[in-house]
Amino acid sequence: MTKLSGTSPKKLIPISLVCLTAIVLSSGIWQLNGLNKQAMSIAVTKAQGTAIVIKAARAWNSQIGGVYAPITALVPPNPYLDLPDRDIRSNLGQKLTKVNPAYMTRQIFDIIREPGHLGMRITSLKPLNPVNSPDSWEIKALTKAENIRTDIAELVASGNSESYRYMALLLVDESCMKCHAKQGYKIGDIRGGISIIQPIGHIKSLIKPQKNKIILMHLAAFILSGLIIYGMLLRMNKNWTDLNMLAENQQKAIMNSTIKLRETNESLQAEVEHRRAAEESLKSTNMQMGKWIGALQGRSRQMILMNQMSSMLHSCTTIQDAYKVAASFIRQMPVFGSGVIYSIEKTEKHYKIAESWGRRICKDIFWPDECWAIKLGRMHKYESDTDSVACSHFAAIESCICVCIPLMTSGEIIGLISFLTDRSSTTGEDDFQSQMTLLVAEHISLSLTNIQLRSKLHIESIKDPLTNLYNRRYFDDILHKEVFRSARTGNPFCIIMGDIDHFKNLNDTYGHETGDLVLKGLADIFTCSIRAEDTACRYGGEEFVIVLPNCDVTSALQKAELMRNLFKNKIFNSSKGQDIKATISFGIAQYPVHGRNFEDILLAADAALYSSKNHGRDTTEIAEIPS
Repeated sequence: MTKLSGTSPKKLIPISLVCLTAIVLSSGIWQLNGLNKQAMSIAVTKAQGTAIVIKAARAWNSQIGGVYAPITALVPPNPYLDLPDRDIRSNLGQKLTKVNPAYMTRQIFDIIREPGHLGMRITSLKPLNPVNSPDSWEIKALTKAENIRTDIAELVASGNSESYRYMALLLVDESCMKCHAKQGYKIGDIRGGISIIQPIGHIKSLIKPQKNKIILMHLAAFILSGLIIYGMLLRMNKNWTDLNMLAENQQKAIMNSTIKLRETNESLQAEVEHRRAAEESLKSTNMQMGKWIGALQGRSRQMILMNQMSSMLHSCTTIQDAYKVAASFIRQMPVFGSGVIYSIEKTEKHYKIAESWGRRICKDIFWPDECWAIKLGRMHKYESDTDSVACSHFAAIESCICVCIPLMTSGEIIGLISFLTDRSSTTGEDDFQSQMTLLVAEHISLSLTNIQLRSKLHIESIKDPLTNLYNRRYFDDILHKEVFRSARTGNPFCIIMGDIDHFKNLNDTYGHETGDLVLKGLADIFTCSIRAEDTACRYGGEEFVIVLPNCDVTSALQKAELMRNLFKNKIFNSSKGQDIKATISFGIAQYPVHGRNFEDILLAADAALYSSKNHGRDTTEIAEIPS
């Protein structure tokens, strides 16, 4: 190694002295400031003590109502004491004058005042005696005290001199009100204060010996510390020189070590060759890792497809659409191999293929007892090399894995999804395949549930709950569509509007339960009498309307008369056990003969119904052709 770098200890001597000077000066200034604060505290304590004594004397004077003293040059009568008994004569004929608290305070100040050391007086913002008028500091102190209501102590500069000023507050009490009530004071107000001034020069003379002592102590500490630091730096400089010599010796040793390192390097090269072989092994491992990453990426792509399938399934409106969407996405995911989706034929109670992918693996149609998943109500898995039982609807089950999952909504099986994968293609993928098959079945089941729920809600929104006929909302939609269809194709259509005669009286006489029974019976007659393409609706209350596409007025009249007679001859059992009958009146209008838009054709049918009512009811009237 080379010589030591950095700063020589000799060069640190000036810096050390500067730092020492700063430390000693800071300490001295801090202690002198502390001494000044102590002097201020002494001055305040002295002022507080003086104020307490004076306040005590004033309180005593106030409690006894003042004292009388002989009139002398030092104690003349107080011209500002406006009392009838201010001046009296004793029994011996001596003239006496009353000394109140304020007058007594001034007399005490004259006795205890220390010229040049301690000054004091009483003052007020509203003095009776002009002598007691406040100076500028006293005005500021008394004004400030009005807000904080506590004594004021400050160090005040005046010209080239400084003084400690103290203001002890005097509050108005009951005894003060005799003289000062006319000034507007109230009990508890600040009447004025005892102003005490202590020149700082006197206080400084008291602490001067301590200041000198602090200065001498810090000067001695500076000299002693400087000598110690200087000696230490000289010693460090000697050590620095010794270390440089040691560095030169170590440089020589390093050169010798370098030669040995060259020899060691040659042996390391042989080690490198050995490690190259290890790297080849690592490359092989990386290739295997690449395959695993490829498999993970494949899984990731399949999960993305699964999410896309789920999104599209939520938008399907029919079960057939859901099956088609599911099959289209499943075909893109290799993990599922071959498979089918079965839908249930409820009328014949068997299952048939709705969608398929891959090779043909299952029967086109099978019965529920041919599938274990349907019998168990849960997923069933068959593996060809195990003792598990296969479902009989699979066509080829050699060296493969077969999975069946029922598609359920609200606890009811409405379909089945079956998968078949070759045993050789699922190595290491069994868990992922099982998870994906369950996931796709879950998505399809959820979509089917949503479709059934939406279908149910749609039916409830367009069906009348009592009669199970379509409601007025659906009628408005279907009539608009028929108007547009007929206008486009030129084929006519009719509407039959009916109203049960005297239905209110029937309700009032036999009760609403019987009325509901009559409405349901009429709805049954409509359902049995009209064609599949016709639409019967409950228009409101006891009013009904039937839309007959591709029908003229003659055929509509025959249909109306048939239904009128069927209803007229139908016997209903009332809730009171009576057999009753009811009649209905119809009005018929044909598009476009009686109207060329939605409103006109409806008004025409309504007018025909109104005419039927006016002609004795239980009749059918055809609308008049507008002029």
